[in-house]
Amino acid sequence: MRASFGAWLLPILFTTRSALGTVGPHLPGLIALGAVDCLASVAFAVATSIGLLSIVATFSSLYPVVTVMLSMVILHERPNRIQMTGVALALAGVGLVSV
Repeated sequence: MRASFGAWLLPILFTTRSALGTVGPHLPGLIALGAVDCLASVAFAVATSIGLLSIVATFSSLYPVVTVMLSMVILHERPNRIQMTGVALALAGVGLVSV
């Protein structure tokens, strides 16, 4: 999947090269994000080979919960009642599936 993403992204990158002049200051962060993404893929692959796929897939589907929690911690956002209900239901669902 990553290779196919790069296959269509590289032509766009080369055709809009002049518009990417503002990337310089953000390059260390972008490299860190790429490294964390690769690490997450490796961790998922290792987890699926060691643990039960049903449990690993369920936990990996909780990435929106991580996004909500990070927005609360880093951006000091206050999620509304529906978002918090969704987080609670997702965590309860993981608990039910893992039993």
